[in-house]
Amino acid sequence: MKNFAYLPAPYFSHFENITNSKKDTVKTQPNEKKNTLLSLFDEIRTKYKYYEDNFDKGKLHLINSTGYIDIKKLSLLDAYTGNGKELDKLKSSIKKLQHQDWQNTCPYCGILSLNSTDHYLPKEDYSEYAVLAINLVPCCLECNNKKGTYWKVNNARTIINFYLDDIPEQEFLTCDLKYEDAIPVARYNLSQAHGISAESFNLIECHYDRLDLLERYKDGSNDEITSTLDSILSFSKDDEPSKIKSDLITNYQKRVSRYGVNHWRCALLKALYNSNEFLDQASSALKVQLVNDMLKI
Repeated sequence: MKNFAYLPAPYFSHFENITNSKKDTVKTQPNEKKNTLLSLFDEIRTKYKYYEDNFDKGKLHLINSTGYIDIKKLSLLDAYTGNGKELDKLKSSIKKLQHQDWQNTCPYCGILSLNSTDHYLPKEDYSEYAVLAINLVPCCLECNNKKGTYWKVNNARTIINFYLDDIPEQEFLTCDLKYEDAIPVARYNLSQAHGISAESFNLIECHYDRLDLLERYKDGSNDEITSTLDSILSFSKDDEPSKIKSDLITNYQKRVSRYGVNHWRCALLKALYNSNEFLDQASSALKVQLVNDMLKI
């Protein structure tokens, strides 16, 4: 897990561009939604400034919905759901701002690719922020659906904001590897490491629970273990468990530098190089392959 970069101000210009790019007429009639958006310019400019101020102070939880209804709400939502080149340009700008390693990886889970955009403050309740850049978080559709309108409970935020929240450098995601019927099974856990505040850890727990991340990581670990073993068989030439462990540690360190210590694949790699059973399994498989390679010669 790592923070995402966010677009700098000014933000209202995006709303303005999206609105102005809409057609003036629909089926020869005046475009009521565009005219409504134009009439809301001053209000939305003020709302954006209010959001930005609370964002800078780390107090998004203080923002309450204006409660727009009827044509105003429909028009504000249409600014997003109506798509268009200006909205596509905004989304593309946010995505391109990210580090190359994360330009196509969901920050919420770290598993799937970016094929959706989450409204951190849900657009259903906060239609005024439907196209506010710092309220739009690139993500995968599965995380977006699981999050839904859930973002705070009892005035405390419950989903990590990857623009706003500092992701702890301390390790809070761990993985245990056990062999069951000769098959490696990975199970993930969260633990409050020294230096992580109770408030920060509660946010992490709520985020992981809502998005079902520990179970999703477990489901994804089977393919990852197989892939790691295949990599060992493809590139390792020394079948000693200590050498295999050393190579895995090197790979782990490279991944941590790119994705952070709390990325699920990093936690799994650490569990693999600390598992004598896995190292012995990999060593045995490599011995067989090396012998077969010799026989082919």
